[in-house]
Amino acid sequence: MKRLAYALAGVIALAAVLLLAFGPALVDTPAVRAEIQRRLSAAVDGEVAWESLKIALFPVPHGELRKLRLEIPATLSATVEEAQVDLRLWPLLRGSAEVSSMVVRRPSLHLAGGAAAREEPLDALGAYRKVANALAQSLQRFAPDTALRIENAALDDFRNVNFSARTGAQGVDLEATGESRWWKRLAAKGRIEYADLATRAQIDVEGLVVDSDVPAAELRVQLHAQQNAIQAEFHSRIVSLAAAQGKLVLADGAPAQATVHVSALDLAQALAIARRKVPGLDALESAKGQVWLTAKAVLGGDWQAEIDVTKSSGALKLTQLPWAVVVQRAHVALSPHGIRVDKASGHVGASAFDNAHAQIELTDPARLTAASAHATLDLKQWFPWLAARLPLEVVQAMSGKVEVTLKRLALRFDRPQQADFEAVATPRNVSASLKASELGSKNEPVVVDALVARIRRPLRATPVLPRASIDDEVNVPDSETPTGS
Repeated sequence: MKRLAYALAGVIALAAVLLLAFGPALVDTPAVRAEIQRRLSAAVDGEVAWESLKIALFPVPHGELRKLRLEIPATLSATVEEAQVDLRLWPLLRGSAEVSSMVVRRPSLHLAGGAAAREEPLDALGAYRKVANALAQSLQRFAPDTALRIENAALDDFRNVNFSARTGAQGVDLEATGESRWWKRLAAKGRIEYADLATRAQIDVEGLVVDSDVPAAELRVQLHAQQNAIQAEFHSRIVSLAAAQGKLVLADGAPAQATVHVSALDLAQALAIARRKVPGLDALESAKGQVWLTAKAVLGGDWQAEIDVTKSSGALKLTQLPWAVVVQRAHVALSPHGIRVDKASGHVGASAFDNAHAQIELTDPARLTAASAHATLDLKQWFPWLAARLPLEVVQAMSGKVEVTLKRLALRFDRPQQADFEAVATPRNVSASLKASELGSKNEPVVVDALVARIRRPLRATPVLPRASIDDEVNVPDSETPTGS
């Protein structure tokens, strides 16, 4: 028995020596080299060439390629410093090359027609079908049960790209990381099924830069893709500005649609960004606080968006007013052609407004074509501001409230003084203290028990302050001198 064991060990040792000595000559043949080149070219559907190829059996059967060149007509060109292809032993000994794994190091890739392609509208679904189908077919043909790894690749604006794939009978598992000028780091992990090209993936992005004026964002995307639809659910946070979550849906035969919930949008930061992007915001002096928004958008050339202000602790300070404007609720519709505001409510200081509506046309020049609202004005708050702008020298103080219903308002923003409007004002417990020179030695308040004033534009004359109780309607016509009764 011992003699048999020694003989068997001797045979194995001799076979190892012979394999070590003559193995390379057996496997490093023109047929094997041609088979490797054929499989690589078929995998990428292009032309593959190299400066040198060395095939060895140890420590595992493999081929080492140097200065690899790849050309996919009208799609991509690449140069690779080094690539290692691990081969299965028994097929190799029979003169055939079957890949078990492949590592590509330091490739440099260039997309063909990059500038022209970027000018064309992006067909996301078409691009997904093209890429996923080509990837699935290549991996099935070239490496049906193989591990593929790409290290430190550079692709146009992308750098330090690392990619790995593990193929199987039903699909391929993918992982990728990379850097670019648009983000600090991206990491993606997912799977593509061969049968229907269904993809599920998670993408995490650190330091995402969407605009140089906007702070970098953190983003996580859960991607679900099929041949006829792509759905992406995302969570994002922009430090010091806002947090957001939502869903983007792309489907065949329909424009892209998005739903976004924005939490705690910092108005001061948002206004600072808007000033750098949009001219003519001098009417907004400052902003503070936060708002919560829900937005729905249809994307594309004729895009539309609807935004609901669901919660607010924010306020906008207008240059012309000493008080902040607080919008607590509003519905805003946006399009390339205009802005519509509905059901806005809030307050200006102690004066509340509600049911405000406005329609703005984004023409040149922009204009407010329609507006209406209801407001309750606190005269004690408003009188000092009005007294500095209207001829109210005879009035010392005012108190009470005035309910104002704005029935219509239209103006061009470049000519606001030519506004066309109609409003109805109804006082509630209003009293005015006149200066002593107007009342002799007495300084008793004048009480306005009831007054309904209908005001129309243009109004050029100074309103006459009543010195007694007035119960009749006052109409101010389009004339030089308003009349009252």
